[in-house]
Amino acid sequence: MWRTKLLLLLIFVLFLSSIVSAQVKWVKHINPTSGEDYGYGTCLFGNYLVVVGEAGGSPFLALLDRESGEVVKTWSEGNGWFYNCVAIGDKLYIVGRAWELDVVYRIYVFDINLNVVNRIQVDDAGFSDIIYQDGYFYIGGYKWKNFSGQFRPVWYIERRRADLGLVAYREIYDAEWRDSGVVNVGVNPVTGDVWAVGYYKLGGVWRPLVAVSDRDLNLKRLVQLPNYTGFFGGMCFDSEGNAYVDGNETVTKFDKNGNYVKRYDGGGRIVCVKDRLYLFGRVNRTAVVPTWRLAYSVIDAKTMERIRQVELPASSAGDLTNFYAPGRPSFDGRYAYAVGVLDLSTGGRSLIGDTEIVVFAVSVVSSVW
Repeated sequence: MWRTKLLLLLIFVLFLSSIVSAQVKWVKHINPTSGEDYGYGTCLFGNYLVVVGEAGGSPFLALLDRESGEVVKTWSEGNGWFYNCVAIGDKLYIVGRAWELDVVYRIYVFDINLNVVNRIQVDDAGFSDIIYQDGYFYIGGYKWKNFSGQFRPVWYIERRRADLGLVAYREIYDAEWRDSGVVNVGVNPVTGDVWAVGYYKLGGVWRPLVAVSDRDLNLKRLVQLPNYTGFFGGMCFDSEGNAYVDGNETVTKFDKNGNYVKRYDGGGRIVCVKDRLYLFGRVNRTAVVPTWRLAYSVIDAKTMERIRQVELPASSAGDLTNFYAPGRPSFDGRYAYAVGVLDLSTGGRSLIGDTEIVVFAVSVVSSVW
């Protein structure tokens, strides 16, 4: 009898493994240094998947073959980090913070061979996200502002031409906010409005915020949720213009005008696929000593209920294992791509610090195609 039970258990485990294998096209571990390496954002660049982040304190960029997951080429120089990217034609545009010889650059432009073809300095500002829509770049982050002799970061959004010439900018702030910044930006496909999500600090409490502007960055609406704390870290839109905003271990749904609709309890980095949301985060399966496993959840966009959760083949007892904002997953019509971080320490946070970048390509399924 026990042999029969053991055999059935083994068959069940193999069945579950086959399901995960079918849903995960490939996994790629990238460990460029013996120190802390982080992956944040992804974007599509021809036949490549671009992964940006930092490697041992330097900006890091990798081109991966989308079919195999193999690393084709990498770039890392100077000090700092890269956060997010977007590819237009044969050029790759990246935002972050990189300094070389005491000069700080906020925007980098690369060709397909990862040669630097342009670098942009922006005084007293920091960028976390960049997108491209209808001939213009929209870039979000923060800018230092003087409040009666006290400098504090405020929300900062730019609109730039294809040649990166500055067209318009918008600062959003309240004199009572102690700290604030944009984490992600997006353009609503139905209204054409520019959305920005992020955070502000008031009375010692971090709070999430959504700003809705027109294409010229004239502010139309600020959406504050009094009962929420923390930050908003990413977003995507469906074909009806509904926005899905992640952050603070939740996903919040808004209609196209910015009205609150519903909330899903579960955090991670989000990408919209037709009538489904793919949310990349982490789960803990042990009660005493945490063992973090990277995973993704598939959520019904209409009901905001989870359809299933798939644990990815990457786990660690180190508490740095996660998918990090402001990074954004990508979708190419067949697969969703996300980059996370795997903590290589045996528990807690290592004094030395050794993390690696791990990239996933997962199959997507929608009821609407």
